[in-house]
Amino acid sequence: MKFVLPVVVAAMLTAVGASDGLARGSVLETEPHTFAVSKSHRVRLNFPVGELKVVPGDESQVRFELRVRCRNCSAERCESLANRLELNSEDRDGTLRLSLDHYPKWNSKGFNVIATLHVPRSLPLEVDMGVGQLGIDGLEGDIEVDLGVGEAD
Repeated sequence: MKFVLPVVVAAMLTAVGASDGLARGSVLETEPHTFAVSKSHRVRLNFPVGELKVVPGDESQVRFELRVRCRNCSAERCESLANRLELNSEDRDGTLRLSLDHYPKWNSKGFNVIATLHVPRSLPLEVDMGVGQLGIDGLEGDIEVDLGVGEAD
């Protein structure tokens, strides 16, 4: 089964603006997306750019949480950019495939995607990440990482 879920902004957490109306530190958050998995599943994530943290989670589901931080743009512009994010998911042959896409392009200046992926501790995980910071903590399954440019911990 394949799904495309718009990652619609759920709430504005902070919007510290200056007198010129620019949000110097807008942070937006989405509702978490959850996916049921079995003990024999594999998880693959394509995360093109941003900050990604992978942590152990519930043994029966994968949960994807997303925040967006915008600098030097209005709160409205930040929300508009955030609402262009799409989380594609496909669960087939025992593999949950997740892919975060952004339209029209990723290189919007001052736009930073911050995600946390909660994965059952023992599931195998593959992460394909273009640019950014990746942190993986507390997992026991096989882990394969392809990071183009950035830091991994």
